[in-house]
Amino acid sequence: MIETKEHPIHATRELEVWYPPLVHLEPKNITVVEGAKILLKCEYESNPSSLNEVIWYRNGEKLNVNSSHYEGGTTEQHALIIVSSRGEDLGNYSCLLANTVGQGTTNETIHVNILYKPQVRLNMSAQSPILETEHRNVTLTCEVVSGNPPVLDEVIWYLDGEILKHLPECNGTNGKTLRLEPDLFIAAEKRHCNLSDKKGTVLNISLSCTVECAPLCSVQWLKDGQVIDPDKTDRYYVVERKIEPQVNRNDFEATESTLHWNMSAWAGGVLSRAADVARYTCRSSRNAAGPPVNSTTKFAVEYEPENITVTPQVVSVIENKIPGKVVCSAK
Repeated sequence: MIETKEHPIHATRELEVWYPPLVHLEPKNITVVEGAKILLKCEYESNPSSLNEVIWYRNGEKLNVNSSHYEGGTTEQHALIIVSSRGEDLGNYSCLLANTVGQGTTNETIHVNILYKPQVRLNMSAQSPILETEHRNVTLTCEVVSGNPPVLDEVIWYLDGEILKHLPECNGTNGKTLRLEPDLFIAAEKRHCNLSDKKGTVLNISLSCTVECAPLCSVQWLKDGQVIDPDKTDRYYVVERKIEPQVNRNDFEATESTLHWNMSAWAGGVLSRAADVARYTCRSSRNAAGPPVNSTTKFAVEYEPENITVTPQVVSVIENKIPGKVVCSAK
């Protein structure tokens, strides 16, 4: 055997793998009241990372992201913002991304639920004018044409601008129907109905927290000291955005985090007077400049007075004498 001292010959070559975008959507579900701004995230991983096409769909139909109704949805900003949500924005959203290798999408969708006030139509069981001898009873019906949620919580009937009936009543009356009996028969007046489906602030509950920090920090929400993880509960969702520095106001860059209540996840869509009274805290992360900071607020559920009593029930008054006190108490 001959032994040599020559070094082995070798060469190194770097291998780079290009692949189309791998897409992931966030959040899975979102419920807002009509008029709210909605952020839909289309996250991805690809090589090369630069995109040359971004397409958003609602219920399988391509969206025109150039409309003033939207922001983003482009290669520069692939997330989609619905500027002022409307009832027709309700649906399932998906996105398609493409780089120089090819296109990427996902079977995931974001379900967007928009709560909006009902639109109604008034129907009458007989044609006007009505003859009392021909129609002993007349039924008026408020037909819900559109609205979300479709279930009505309250119906108020008016006669010439004055409240005629406030439904539902304790006997389980169907509030959408008003029956005019003979002793309540009225002819040739205007009638209309006004409906409420708890759309207002009851369903649009949120807490906002703004933290100035450079470098930027993230914000975490806590309820009575327990961390709220939107990925593990459907009762809340968090919208976070960056606020650019305002030099003229001496404001640094900041992170704004908003905690939203998803009322559709609560039993009956309402808060509990006792269980939902809590302290909510927003807490920033630590950054290179210093430790985290936090702020706490108390959240309470208000409700109308109950068990109203007036005592005494009878007050006897002697002329020219000051009567005793009448006390009104409630829970």
